[in-house]
Amino acid sequence: MAKGRFTVIDHTADTGLDIESDSIEGLLESAAQGFIFLVFGKTETGKGEASVLRLHEDTFEDLAVELLRQMLLKIETEGIRIFDASVSDADETHCTARIFCAPLESEEEIELHIKAVTYHGLELKKEGDLYCVRIIFDV
Repeated sequence: MAKGRFTVIDHTADTGLDIESDSIEGLLESAAQGFIFLVFGKTETGKGEASVLRLHEDTFEDLAVELLRQMLLKIETEGIRIFDASVSDADETHCTARIFCAPLESEEEIELHIKAVTYHGLELKKEGDLYCVRIIFDV
């Protein structure tokens, strides 16, 4: 598995993602793509202009939350539609993310309004050859 995969989960009054990958890079990229899927209902490659985020945090948990928080802020404060995301040069404390976006045409493009990315139960785990994480969103 070169990249990762995500599964949408229900959580009491919230929603979340179970993510697994054989790399930290794949885990973060799948988290970003899962976030886009939750908010907009799909990801679309080849659309939008790239916006680059270079992030450095003390822990993986802080890095994952900050990546998704920055994406949420772009939607809320810049009024943009995110189509896709890719992550490179990643380890447990830093990454470079490319967020492909364009101006939001209508509020109706947003399928799920996320209030916040939470730390609830957020912990990087290694199970065999896979990295795993669960991320819960306040909706």
